[in-house]
Amino acid sequence: MQQRFSTAFGKRLEQLMAEVMPRERGDARDWALMWTSVAIFVYASMHLYRLYAYAYYALGLRPLAHLLGH
Repeated sequence: MQQRFSTAFGKRLEQLMAEVMPRERGDARDWALMWTSVAIFVYASMHLYRLYAYAYYALGLRPLAHLLGH
């Protein structure tokens, strides 16, 4: 049963990847993947900056630039 589930899951994953992956450079799927990856990067960067700002202001830590000698 486990093998049948993993085989069915693998087939479904391959179908999904075939649908999502771009077929040509610059087509709509290619643009969608690029913009999605940029959005995820911006989202993660925003949260990392918020964490740093919280540590700086709320906990009274020195700024990172000061620690690096700038």
